[in-house]
Amino acid sequence: MVDVDTAPIDKRFRPIFKFLKKLTLTPYKMIQADADAVYAEGWDERALHNVIMVCCCFSFMNRLADGHGLASDPALFKARAARHVQEGYLAQYQEHTKG
Repeated sequence: MVDVDTAPIDKRFRPIFKFLKKLTLTPYKMIQADADAVYAEGWDERALHNVIMVCCCFSFMNRLADGHGLASDPALFKARAARHVQEGYLAQYQEHTKG
């Protein structure tokens, strides 16, 4: 796993990824200071809410798939990740909403 503090990302995202890691691995340890670190980088409550919701959705879907024993294809995940890096998330979903 890449260290968030040294990852080549905009520093504003560092507290968000730290928040997500803690929420995913040790949700029972979340404290106000975790949210405050996100706010200190200029994010607002709505942005944090959206981050939490995405984390929840991914956790739910992963547990649903794992619980039912659905097989995953690592090659598909790798290709999708490359597309996310190249095009971003939004562009991929906008192509499906064009009328």
